[in-house]
Amino acid sequence: MDKWLLFYFRKFQEHKLDEKKALYRALMAECKGSVCPTLRNTLPFGVAYHHSGLMVGERRLLEEAFVSGTICCICCTSTLAAGVNLPAKRVILRSPYVGREFVTMSRYKQMVGRAGRAGMGSSLGESILVCKSTDIDKVRELVHSSMDQCVSSLVHRDASGMRSLLLSAIGQGVATSLAELHQLVKRTLLSVQATRLGVDIKALVDSTLLGLFREGALRVRNQQADVSVCLSGDVSQTNKKLRLHRDTPLSVSRLGRAAIKGINLREQVLSPRLSTSVSTLTQYERDLCVPGCMDLKKARLLYEDLLQAQASLVLLTCLHLLYLVTPYELVDQIRPSPSVYFNSYNELGVQDQQCARVLGITEVCMVRIVKGHTHRGVPERVIKRFYLTLMLSELWQQESVWKVSVKYHVTRGFVQNLMSSSAAFAACVMRFCEELEEFWAFKDLLVNFSQRLSHCCTQELLPLMELPAVKRGRAQQLYNAGFKTLKDIANTDVNTLVSCVDHISRKVAGQIIAAARIFWDIQISWFIGFFIFPYARRGQAGSGHARPCWVYTTVTDPAPRSPRNYKSLLLLEKVESLREEAQEVLEGISVIPE
Repeated sequence: MDKWLLFYFRKFQEHKLDEKKALYRALMAECKGSVCPTLRNTLPFGVAYHHSGLMVGERRLLEEAFVSGTICCICCTSTLAAGVNLPAKRVILRSPYVGREFVTMSRYKQMVGRAGRAGMGSSLGESILVCKSTDIDKVRELVHSSMDQCVSSLVHRDASGMRSLLLSAIGQGVATSLAELHQLVKRTLLSVQATRLGVDIKALVDSTLLGLFREGALRVRNQQADVSVCLSGDVSQTNKKLRLHRDTPLSVSRLGRAAIKGINLREQVLSPRLSTSVSTLTQYERDLCVPGCMDLKKARLLYEDLLQAQASLVLLTCLHLLYLVTPYELVDQIRPSPSVYFNSYNELGVQDQQCARVLGITEVCMVRIVKGHTHRGVPERVIKRFYLTLMLSELWQQESVWKVSVKYHVTRGFVQNLMSSSAAFAACVMRFCEELEEFWAFKDLLVNFSQRLSHCCTQELLPLMELPAVKRGRAQQLYNAGFKTLKDIANTDVNTLVSCVDHISRKVAGQIIAAARIFWDIQISWFIGFFIFPYARRGQAGSGHARPCWVYTTVTDPAPRSPRNYKSLLLLEKVESLREEAQEVLEGISVIPE
């Protein structure tokens, strides 16, 4: 028996040996010279694991290796089966539970649907569900049950969806009175399911509007005293009493406008990442994909933090700015290690420690943290957020994700989640500051933070990392192989790219080249529109003189009067069509409805 096992183990090791070595080198490049010990031991046998603790680049490499057959068995959590198009011959579920909850029919079908995908080279597939004898009746009932019904999410999470809907509707002028808001909500899925869910639509809308007034997001239009701008107080606690009639015109306050504008980041932040699967996006980024507004409680916190920074901003280093763009959503997900916190604080320079003192984190505070005592005078959210900022600061200084995860005792996936969420939140803060004039300085200071934080790499790699399936490790490989610009990649062919980059399939190489050609065509078109034909002459009414006019500002000009202007308009129309074609050319793009 042992001899047969040894024989098959050797067979597994010899299967696609060169491809496994290339995969190992690619993982080494992605993690800057480090590979997980578990993967180091299992990859020779064609076995790997896949979960949120891995970086996006690592997950991408393992997915490509599984599709190409380099890896024959992959152990994963339910997130891989739910969001990634990986065809398999056989799917084995080790338990009918996801966490503590019994699996639903929709999730079960989604997971076992990986087996035997039509058109993916495996016409017949198998699914195996391992369960205890006590769960057999539940499994039998599950198999014969119907699909889950779609339920409105407007009432979930303390009706945050309803708050977002009402605030956005008022801000965009869709519904600006109590009667119009009631009519709007009657046209939602929640109205159809109100009886079954036991929801009083009218009471929900009224209570949500009251909460928006109390939080300072709404005001009565043309009201002389805007009580909602007073962020530190509560409207209900003031001497003013607001009585709303059905036709009372409502408008959004400055805070509400800033919250709405701060979340409109789909095109600015997520467009480069929407070429990947939705499952690779962080929860914060998934929220950005849904039209809505920033949570008003976090808007208040952000406003207070910006006010404090306005009075004592430390610009000797980037640490204070990094603190301002550290997302609030991750504060509850981290539990600082006292010893690591203390050591990291002592490693800070004099200038960085000055930033910490402005936030209230001093040597005395650090000693109390190490001893496990309660913090006096410093909110716990500030302490946890500054701990995340220390991690972010090391990434900003080009430290590898692997070393940061080991130092702070967190997974690599969490570190990368922090990096991408901070990039999205940086753009959110910048848009927030654009709406509030008192924070004009922060808008200029945070201009380049989003792009830099999204990758935390050197400047020359940033253009390459906008391509699909290209993360830091692969971007470095492309750069070292001589592909330093999008033009270099656009002018190459699939065979050359496959031979120069470790562990890259012909399909992925074709996607990268196609994307580079599209991006390069867009750049060329904009270059022609801006510089080759910078002026278009058109006659002024009532005179025989001509005046210069910038052609790129009149894309929808109804009557271009010059051949040059007309040609420029055609070029700009081509740019728009190229952007639409990008979604069809690249395979594997997940479309998120707006």
